[in-house]
Amino acid sequence: MSSPFSVPFLAKLQTEYQFVLASGSPRRQDILRNLDIDFEVVVSEFPENLDKSQFADPGDYVSENAKLKALDVYHRLRKRETDQPYLIIGADTVVYADQTILEKPRDDEEALAALRSYGRQPHQVITAICLLGTHPSTEPGQYFCYGAVERTEVVFDPHIPDEALQAYVNTGEPQDKAGSYGYQGLAAFFISRINGDYYNVVSRANLILLFIYIYIYVCVCLLIFILIYRE
Repeated sequence: MSSPFSVPFLAKLQTEYQFVLASGSPRRQDILRNLDIDFEVVVSEFPENLDKSQFADPGDYVSENAKLKALDVYHRLRKRETDQPYLIIGADTVVYADQTILEKPRDDEEALAALRSYGRQPHQVITAICLLGTHPSTEPGQYFCYGAVERTEVVFDPHIPDEALQAYVNTGEPQDKAGSYGYQGLAAFFISRINGDYYNVVSRANLILLFIYIYIYVCVCLLIFILIYRE
C-alpha cells in the first residue's frame, strides 16, 4: 500500500471529530488510511431494500442509500455515553446499464449476465458519498449532512470471449462487487477505456471535496459561536 497522503485540514478536522466509516469495504478503508485518517469502522446494518422504481435517476437512489447507511450508524452511536462529535462516512456504489441499476450479484448466473451486457454498450459506475456529523453547537439529536455523487462511464471490449467471462466469474471476484466486477482486479483486462474519474470506479469519489465542505462548516460554526457568546 502507498504511503499516507497527509492533508493539513484533515488533520485539523481530526482534532474536532471522531471519524467513523459506515462500511466494511477494505477498499474504502485503504482510501482513508492513505489520507492519513484515524477512523473507526462501524458497519451499517441498513438493509438496502429501497424500491428502485421510486427514483427517477440512479444517482438519487445511490445517494439515498449512502445517507441511510450513515444514519443507521449515527443512531447507534448516539447510544454511547460520550460528547465526542462524530463524522460518519456513508457510501454506496452501483452500476447503471441498459436502464437498470445493478448491485452485487445474487449468484454466478446473474454476474455472468451482467458482464455479457457490458460488451454491448457503455455503462456507468455511480458512487455516492454522505458525510454526516454532529457538532457541539448543534442541538442534541440534530446533525448535518453533505453528499456528492460521481459518475464514470466504463467501456468494455466488445470482443471478450464468453469463456473469459466465465473464467472470471469462477474466480469468485464478482460476488462482492457492485455490477459484478472490480476495476482494480482482474476485470481491468476487459476494460478498453473509461470516461471520467478513475478513482470513482475504485470507490473514492469526491471524498476530499466533501471534507473541504465539512471544514468550512466547522469554521463557520466556530465563528458564529464566538460572535454570539463573546464578552
